[in-house]
Amino acid sequence: MIRSSSAYLLLLYCVFSLAALLVVLTGGHGRAIRWKLAVGTLILSLAGPVTAPISCKSGSSVESRKSDVWARDGWIDDDTYRQKAAGTPRAGYTNTVMRKESAKRAAVLYAQRMMIEQFKYYAIPEACCYALMSSEPNPARIQEMMGIVKGGSVLAERFDTDHNCEIVYEVKQKGLKQAVKNMQ
Repeated sequence: MIRSSSAYLLLLYCVFSLAALLVVLTGGHGRAIRWKLAVGTLILSLAGPVTAPISCKSGSSVESRKSDVWARDGWIDDDTYRQKAAGTPRAGYTNTVMRKESAKRAAVLYAQRMMIEQFKYYAIPEACCYALMSSEPNPARIQEMMGIVKGGSVLAERFDTDHNCEIVYEVKQKGLKQAVKNMQ
């Protein structure tokens, strides 16, 4: 249907253009016809660009959703936190599959560690000075957060030619942001 409406608009535009060209080529005859065709062509030329975005599908394709995952990290909403991380393969591995798996595992561990560090930072009350606070949030709460972070998942991964891995790691839990703020 989208293609048929685009084809219809293109055909209509061509017909109006041809008619306008014929009127211009006939010279001074048919002044009223020229005026009507000129107004019609003007309307059509304004309608074409307006309807083009509507007729073209610009919805969410798989590729555009993939690129959105890589676009940002941090708090996505109150229940979701994303972290980008990279990992390198373990030295001594020669098998491609093993190199990729070890690099991915290293990236996951790094993402989890970075998340815990960020969560410690978010747990500090906004109005307090860090120097006046205890150096670490409550250890029991940190262990609880580590369990939540380990329950996350890899949303996207990509490898380079040396089998280094880059991932986007996501933790999603109802009320995650509030739980992080309550780590003290």
